[in-house]
Amino acid sequence: MDNNVKSYRKPYHRPVKRTWWMDWGFYKAYMLREGTAFLAVFVALELIVLTALPFFGIKTADAAVPAVLGNPIALLLNLVALVAACFHAYTWYNLMPKADRRFFTNKPDDTKLIPEKFYVLTLWGCTGFASLVIILFFTLA
Repeated sequence: MDNNVKSYRKPYHRPVKRTWWMDWGFYKAYMLREGTAFLAVFVALELIVLTALPFFGIKTADAAVPAVLGNPIALLLNLVALVAACFHAYTWYNLMPKADRRFFTNKPDDTKLIPEKFYVLTLWGCTGFASLVIILFFTLA
């Protein structure tokens, strides 16, 4: 059976602006947090390169490393990246206890969760310890 009936009905397509997420505070914070991930990657790559330099026989005090990192643009970029990385860590650490639920024991009857505050403080403690190790590595290298 051939159905050649043409439909003149137009489906409704609600218009969506490109900046739809700017109308909601939650989405603004989400986009800001996701945007800081790029700067967190920048900081991670910079630390990897600077950590790898001594293994190739280049001391961080030699060559062009102080000249590049001492440039005002590089200092400003690193400062912005530091603030972004701290904001990224803050939002991620506050999200972790909700995303990764940990119990005190593995017993099936014990359903007591590790408190969120303890979880977040442990993450900040690990961050502080890792930062201290990195700072000591570069001051002693």
